[in-house]
Amino acid sequence: MSTIKEELIALRKGENHPERSGEYWNKEERQALTRDFMNGTGISDMAIKYQRTELAVVQELKNTDMFENQSRRRRKNRSHSTDLCCYCPTCTMKDCPNCGKEICHVESV
Repeated sequence: MSTIKEELIALRKGENHPERSGEYWNKEERQALTRDFMNGTGISDMAIKYQRTELAVVQELKNTDMFENQSRRRRKNRSHSTDLCCYCPTCTMKDCPNCGKEICHVESV
């Protein structure tokens, strides 16, 4: 087992804490992180390189809008008849007052 792999396992188990855990990212680190991400460096490799947790790396990438517009918006799945207005699979009302809400039947429980 490689030392990088052992270090990652220890970080994930909470046995070791990264040196820079809890510290703010400085401008140079953010720029380098963005560059590494755009060059295809993996999250785990960046976590070890910057002495942060994998979650901290992902959060910082998210804060710098690196994950923006990478996927299409999720569509609602209608498994019931299309003539019904409501998205709820248990609702049989037409012109439901909760039309379009994903969980319209919650209020009635």
